[in-house]
Amino acid sequence: MSGAQHPVDGRFTDRPDAGGRPDGSRALRRRSAADPATATGPVAPGRRSGRLILGAIAAAALLGAGAAVALTPVAELSAVAPAELTSRPAAATVGCPGPLSLPEELTRTGGDSALGSTAPNPAIAVRSVALDGDSSVLFGTAQASTTRSNRDGTARVPTIAATTTEGQEIDAPVETSPLAVAVQTIPSVQDAARVDLRDSGEAAAVGDVVQQTTTSTGDFRSRSLTRCQSPSTSATFLGVGTAAGSTTTLVLHNDSDRPATASVQVFTADGPAQMEGRSRVVVPAHTTEQVVLESVVPGQAAIGVQVDTVGAPLRMTLQATEREGLTPRGAEILSAMPEPEADQILPGVVARAGGPAPQLVLMNRRGTDVPVTVRVLGPAGPVNLAAVSQPVTVAGGTVQQVTLEGLPPGDYSVEVTSAEAVDAVVRSSVAGSDLPGSTVDAPLDFAVATSAPRLDDGTVLALSPTGPDGRLVLSTTEATTATLVPLGPDGAAGEPVPVQLPADRAVTVPSTALVTTAGPAAALTLVPGIPGTVTAAWVQDGGTPESSGALLSSVTVRQRMQTGEGELTLRSR
Repeated sequence: MSGAQHPVDGRFTDRPDAGGRPDGSRALRRRSAADPATATGPVAPGRRSGRLILGAIAAAALLGAGAAVALTPVAELSAVAPAELTSRPAAATVGCPGPLSLPEELTRTGGDSALGSTAPNPAIAVRSVALDGDSSVLFGTAQASTTRSNRDGTARVPTIAATTTEGQEIDAPVETSPLAVAVQTIPSVQDAARVDLRDSGEAAAVGDVVQQTTTSTGDFRSRSLTRCQSPSTSATFLGVGTAAGSTTTLVLHNDSDRPATASVQVFTADGPAQMEGRSRVVVPAHTTEQVVLESVVPGQAAIGVQVDTVGAPLRMTLQATEREGLTPRGAEILSAMPEPEADQILPGVVARAGGPAPQLVLMNRRGTDVPVTVRVLGPAGPVNLAAVSQPVTVAGGTVQQVTLEGLPPGDYSVEVTSAEAVDAVVRSSVAGSDLPGSTVDAPLDFAVATSAPRLDDGTVLALSPTGPDGRLVLSTTEATTATLVPLGPDGAAGEPVPVQLPADRAVTVPSTALVTTAGPAAALTLVPGIPGTVTAAWVQDGGTPESSGALLSSVTVRQRMQTGEGELTLRSR
C-alpha cells in the first residue's frame, strides 16, 4: 500500500507508507533537486522564452474576450406585474341519508301483508352548526371578537347552505352570532339533504351536521339520530342482523359524475358469508343502489358488513328495521363506523328496566382468533359482570355477541381492549308502553353505540333538531375535566358548564343543564381538560305524545371536522 497524506489540525503531513518509505510528495521533491526535467527551481533560458510566448497568446485571448463582453449591449428590462396568491379554505360538503325507506324488493313483492300497513315517516329534520376554528367557544369561553367584522359592522361568521338531492335550495334561515357561530335548523324536508359549510374568511370552519327521523307509531315506530357524512371509499357496519322480522339494507349513494363499484363482504357468527355473486355492486353516477342483506345471508342474529369502493367514493349507510310478530322492535339508520382500534371506549350505552339487556357485538376481520378484554364503566366506576369477567375470544372472520346481563338502570360506557384491533358496538334497547291488542307486546326501540375518539381538542356537536330531550355521557381514561358551552338556535352561547371527570366512570350531563338565552341548546362545544383522554356520546331517548313511550338513538362526539384547504387563486395586480 502506497503512502498517503493525513490531515492534522486542518493541514496535511507527509508520512511513510507501510514499507517505511517516504510518500510520493517527498520523493518528488528529491527528484526535482537532482533532475532538471522535474526541477521546480529556476527555469532554463530556452524554456523561459517558450513560456513567455504562451503567456502572450493567453493574454491576447483574454483581452479579446473582454472586448466582446464590453461590446455586447445590455438588454432592456421590462416591468413584471407582481402576482398575488390567495388561499381560501374550501367548503365541507356532507350528505344526509334521508328518511327511512322500504327496500325496493319488498315494495315490489308486497312481503308480509301487515308489514307495510303503516309506512315510516317520509320526512327528516336536520340540524347544522358551523363556527370559526378560532372562535372562543372552542376554547371553553364565550367572548365575541371585536376585530372580526365586515365593512358594514356585521360579524363575520361561517356560512351554511342546504339543498335537496335535486339541487333545490332548502328554505331554512341560518342564525348567526358575534361568536362566529352559525346554526341552521330544518324542521322537516321530504328528501335527503346536502349541506355545505364554508368558513368566514378568517379561519377554517369547524362544523357538525345531524339528521333525525322519527316515526311515532306503526310498524316502524322508531327514532334515528344519524350524522351526515362525506363520501368515502371504505365503510364498516355492525350491530344489526337478518333474523326473522328484520330488514337490513345497505344503501349506496353515488354523488359523483363517475360510476363506482362497491365490493361487499358480510361476516356472520360462522365466518365470512358466501356472497354468491352479490359481492360486486355497480353504482352509476348520481344514483342510489340498495342491497337487501337478508336475501344474501338470511337468519343471522348479528352480522357485520365491510364495503370498499373503486371508481368513486360513495355515501354509505345501513338501514335496519325490526319486528317481532306484530310488535315493532325499532329501526336505525347507521353511519359508517370509525376504524377499529386495539383500545377503545364506547360511551352512550343504555340499560333500562323492562327492556332487553345491552348486547356487546364484536367483529374480528382477521384470520386468527383475538382475545378481547371488556370492562363496563358506570357512574360509580367499573361494574362486575359475569359475562365479561374473563376475556372473550373472537374467532377469526366472525361476529360474536355478548349479553351484558345484570346492569342496573343507567348510562354506561364500555371499554374494549385487545392485542389486535377489532370492531365493536353495543346495542341498547328501551321499552315503550303496551300497545292495544291482546297479542301485541310493548314496543321497543334500539340504538347502536360505536367507539368514540379520545378528543384531542375542542370540538362541536349538533343536537337533535326537535329538541335535546337527552343527555351527554362522558368517560375518561384518567381523571380530568371538560368544559361544555351550550349554543342556542340563534348561535348565542349559554354559560360554560364545567364537568369533573373521574377516571374509569360514565358521567352524565342532562340537557336541562345545557341552556341558553334562546332556550334549550341546539349544539354544544366540548373542550377536554387533558387532550387525548375524553370520549363522549349524546343519547336521545325522549318520546312524543303519540309514541307510547321512549324512542332511543345516539351519536358520538367526534374530533373536530373542518373545511379543507383549497380554492387557490393566482392573479396579477
